[in-house]
Amino acid sequence: MVHGAIEGPVQFSHLPAELTRKIVDEADMESILSVRKVSRDLHDHAAASLTADRERILSYYVDDAETLLAYLDEYDAIVGGYAALSFVLRDPGVLPVVLEIYAGQQSYDLLEHFLEEDPELDLEYVSATNMDDDEGKDELERCVLRSTLFRCANGRQISILCADSLSSLEPIVASWTTALVNWFSSSAFGCGYPALTLTRRALCPNWDDLGRILRHRRLHLELCTNFEVASHATEWPEYEDRACRRPFMQTLPCLRKAFMCPRQTRYFGDGGSIVTVFDLLGADIDGMRRHRLAPYGITVAWRRFSRYGCDHDCGSQDPILPPEMVVVPVAFIDHENVKLRGTRCK
Repeated sequence: MVHGAIEGPVQFSHLPAELTRKIVDEADMESILSVRKVSRDLHDHAAASLTADRERILSYYVDDAETLLAYLDEYDAIVGGYAALSFVLRDPGVLPVVLEIYAGQQSYDLLEHFLEEDPELDLEYVSATNMDDDEGKDELERCVLRSTLFRCANGRQISILCADSLSSLEPIVASWTTALVNWFSSSAFGCGYPALTLTRRALCPNWDDLGRILRHRRLHLELCTNFEVASHATEWPEYEDRACRRPFMQTLPCLRKAFMCPRQTRYFGDGGSIVTVFDLLGADIDGMRRHRLAPYGITVAWRRFSRYGCDHDCGSQDPILPPEMVVVPVAFIDHENVKLRGTRCK
């Protein structure tokens, strides 16, 4: 079932509790993140509804979702790919056959070992791939060093992917499309481009710049998940109207204010992202910081790889990413830089 937006003002205090909970359960991500701030009861039900979404996704692959979730927590691993997209869209129809789990270099081997050995998960080893061979070139472009594939008892699969750094977020932000810059962990979740993703829009390279595999993936994104795909946000009229232009420039206009300039540095916690926890009132934020669980600890800054320039100075004057670099692990010394944000950038 695809969830929908709550249109117009709703006086929840005037509705029966059962109907209120039903509305929350059917709300889209932007709406559910907003209504959980209305009252303690709505917060608790919204948190329970989001947690149930996470459990349903993991249970699609393994019977013991709690054990798998515990390993995500222990080894600071995160779920990405179409499973994370399914979560932020609240649409189980997007769930893929293969669940993608990402881990940093420091925890990948242990995670792989315990997933294979734990009888509660009942995973069967299928194959391991090093991304320096021909078969792995497409994944190598996404900052993945190697991967291990397991077959689940129900015939579906789990792929464990090792990031090219200490941050499990690096391969996700280096994805070929903005639609897949999403993740969730045992405690938190994030969406890099909510203004696009939650309206089923996505940016990706021009068709001519894509190889055979990525052309197939773009068609899947458009045809199977009902996404509208563009190579630059100005292809949509509302972003064309918001673009900043300089006279006589040959590059495309800057969309920094919308957090969509291809040369602009982004990170989870900036004004164009969603990054939040499942339970705002009960989450141990200090513990997450202490144990460096996403989005805290070693995170990433990124920009979209694009042949398009920017007619401002996003690429050359950025304080975080050097020119021409696409993604880099970063550690914010001041944790206030990583702010939990639960509504999308307008």
